[in-house]
Amino acid sequence: MKKLINNRVFAWSVYDWANSAYSTSLMVAILPVYFVELFKSSYGDSVTFLGLNFTGSSSWSLIIAISTTIVALSSPFLGTLADIKKIKKILLFVYTLFGSLFTILMFFSAYTSSPWLFLSGCFFLSNIGYSGAIIWYNSFLPDIADRDKHDDISCKAFALGYLGGGLLLVIHLVLIMLFMETDHIDIVTRICLASVGFWWFGFGLFTVLVLDDNKVSSNNHLNKVSILNLSIKKTFNTLKNISHFKVLFMFLIAYLLFNDGIATVINIAGAYGPDVLGINTLTNMIAIVLIQFIAIPGTLFTSKIAEKYSAMFSLKICLIGWAIIILLAIGFIPIKPKLDKDFDYLINDEQNGKYKIIRLLELTDSFEDKNWSNLSLVSDTSRKYSDLNLNDKLDNNELINFKSNIKNNSSYSLRIINNDITDDYIGINHLSNKTDGPLGWWPTTLRKYIWEPIGINVNMQWIILGAFVGIFLGGSQALARSIFSVMTPVTRSAEFFSFFGFIGRVSSVFGPLLFTLTTGFFDQRLGVFTILILIFSGYILLFKIDVEKGKTTAIQEDKSN
Repeated sequence: MKKLINNRVFAWSVYDWANSAYSTSLMVAILPVYFVELFKSSYGDSVTFLGLNFTGSSSWSLIIAISTTIVALSSPFLGTLADIKKIKKILLFVYTLFGSLFTILMFFSAYTSSPWLFLSGCFFLSNIGYSGAIIWYNSFLPDIADRDKHDDISCKAFALGYLGGGLLLVIHLVLIMLFMETDHIDIVTRICLASVGFWWFGFGLFTVLVLDDNKVSSNNHLNKVSILNLSIKKTFNTLKNISHFKVLFMFLIAYLLFNDGIATVINIAGAYGPDVLGINTLTNMIAIVLIQFIAIPGTLFTSKIAEKYSAMFSLKICLIGWAIIILLAIGFIPIKPKLDKDFDYLINDEQNGKYKIIRLLELTDSFEDKNWSNLSLVSDTSRKYSDLNLNDKLDNNELINFKSNIKNNSSYSLRIINNDITDDYIGINHLSNKTDGPLGWWPTTLRKYIWEPIGINVNMQWIILGAFVGIFLGGSQALARSIFSVMTPVTRSAEFFSFFGFIGRVSSVFGPLLFTLTTGFFDQRLGVFTILILIFSGYILLFKIDVEKGKTTAIQEDKSN
């Protein structure tokens, strides 16, 4: 019997290994970039539809929002139905098959008349499968072990997931970097996407074959209409009688708040890093891989804290860690250029009224500042900055205009070398000068007392952030799941975990919206600060939650059923 239980625990944990490839390789590292590239190839920078202007990134967000909303609205009713008819295993298999199949079909997008539309459809359907499967997978936790084992099992499953997702991510990144500059990059990218589907279904099938619904009672005497009516009635009855599960639903509110903050950090990091800090692609890739592998010992460490003290105490520690992460992110800022190699433009004074360009920012079609690229050196010449080449020479008038434009109109930096004396000009829009806004004092202070004295540049700051995220990410997610599971009646696990999933989906919408609005009225640093307020609010609410009382309520509910 013990061996059977252990097999069920291992089989359940393997599903984390299986589906983590979707959330890391596909959702974070590969598909967003490929999706936007196909969009631009088909429609350019934007397209107008039904009077609305859509870009590649906004289309991506819209697909995620609609697909997760469908899952969120349907899952409570399906969850009740799963408990009535003992079909959690069937639902897990169907959603896994559905999601992985459309993930694999992404490979064929290049062979259709409209690659972007085909890819979008596959992504929309695969994300429904992914988001739904997680709900039914999580709902098995109360089934596979006693409540006092949930913290340890949940944390170890997350650690296993980070290992699996990280290994496949490394393989994908190596392949993409090897073929990046070749004609084969498109097919290699599509092979990577399809491999996620095979990985997910292959390992997920093992979970489905071993797990069962033995602890869930079935009402086989009901007809289909009665089952549907009963599932809807029970769902609304649960909502009407929230006071009976007061502790559990109070935890859901806390989860909505702090998970909202965590999910928003993860969702906006990819845009915040390059936009505010100028993080390059390679640094971002390193940070993603670092998060995956540091999350493994980080999750196991939080499990040990939960074992020694309590899961709630460990979760609170994780949320304090997330507060530190956000304060760091707000305080990150590039160090002002100091060495020759740090400047975008380097000009040598040749002492004869001529100034030779010895370092030149590469001007390409993707040049950051189009106006700067098309700007004439001086008003009476047709030579533009985009016409400059390495070793070109400027006269005195051109240099004066160059210095003025760099300082007052650009986001670039210039150093003029006159023997051993240097004359530096930092553009008003240079990333190191982005210290305006209500919280501009914070990154300026950290740069003065920490980043510059230690010599930590912004890319290293970002990698440090990745390390901190890795420590607390898995623990906060795993412990939230296990705390919820010990307060969940086993006989109604699918129903209650569908609400848990619903809250998770809602939190992936509200946080980014709050960030967008705050950024629109103020700036991105203050937008990130609002996330700290969400996490802090959830943290405070956790002090009002009595897990033992919630567990007692769940046990009584099981006895009555």
